[in-house]
Amino acid sequence: MIKRIYDYLLFKWYVASLSVRKKNEDALRWGIIGTGYMSHVFSKAIIRSRSNILYAVASRSINTASVFAAKHGIPCFYDSIANMLDNPDIDIVYVATPVECHFEQVRQCLLAGKNVLCEKPLTLNPDEAESLYCLAKERNKFLMEGMWTRCLPTMKKSMEIIESGIIGRVQYVRADLNKRMAFEHVKKHFGALYDYGIYGVSFIQYFLGENICLDAIKTRSFQGVVTDLSALFSSKIAAGALNVMSSLSAPSKAVIIGDEGSIEFDTPFNRTNRISVYDASGKLIREYSFRYSCEGFEYELNEVYLAIKSGRKYSDVIPASETIKCLKILKEIQDEK
Repeated sequence: MIKRIYDYLLFKWYVASLSVRKKNEDALRWGIIGTGYMSHVFSKAIIRSRSNILYAVASRSINTASVFAAKHGIPCFYDSIANMLDNPDIDIVYVATPVECHFEQVRQCLLAGKNVLCEKPLTLNPDEAESLYCLAKERNKFLMEGMWTRCLPTMKKSMEIIESGIIGRVQYVRADLNKRMAFEHVKKHFGALYDYGIYGVSFIQYFLGENICLDAIKTRSFQGVVTDLSALFSSKIAAGALNVMSSLSAPSKAVIIGDEGSIEFDTPFNRTNRISVYDASGKLIREYSFRYSCEGFEYELNEVYLAIKSGRKYSDVIPASETIKCLKILKEIQDEK
């Protein structure tokens, strides 16, 4: 009883504080589907943003939705996605549910006339993703996969360094992701590959360009879920390697090697704010570090905001073509015997 009173008072304080928060007049009003970890993380980023407002949340349980709303100062909460989508004041929906729910929920949002940002992976296969992008185009709505690491300044700066010729022609790209997790009880899930291995595939894809997966070695649980894997990639001019481990904990670093130098990402590479540039002899040339106010999610928010406000129905940083290519590679690795 005391906790409920506390939650209610906290909720009222947050709602009241919304009136004094300095938000832009044309700020995007967000609805959120799901109340898990990523929803909490993303909500904090929205709260600190001047260009975005937390407006609604939907969960299967009204109690769960109300508690989440109280914690983050959200004025509207629902126990039904459909009811939330009926709210005309919502500009965009963030889908942060398990991946097996993404296709139907994103489709539901687009059909309701809402712009959508969906957590990665967008879907479990490229055909579903292509279908959603076609629907978004048909409905004239914005759709983007939440591959937020692509929006980080470390990625942009690294591409600028490569294009400047400082490290020469890219020869090799490697990404290691080591995160101890248990997947024994996972059913409708493809394990480490789709959970966080996708970060490595996206990273290699971004810096390697057009590429194919040459070979993959995987370890599966008794339920057939991929727990560990190593994969080799190739493009016309360079090679790549991906290592994903859920059975151990170790640094998760990434490196881009050119014929005149290299770029190294600190661990964990998919969320670090620092990169180091070396010459061909291994001598440190320069380090770059960036300030993250919300773990870097503010850059993803900014990309969505600028795209929608400029009238674009797609992201230049995370275009549909890149999302679909990445899903094709994931499926290729997953299906390989």
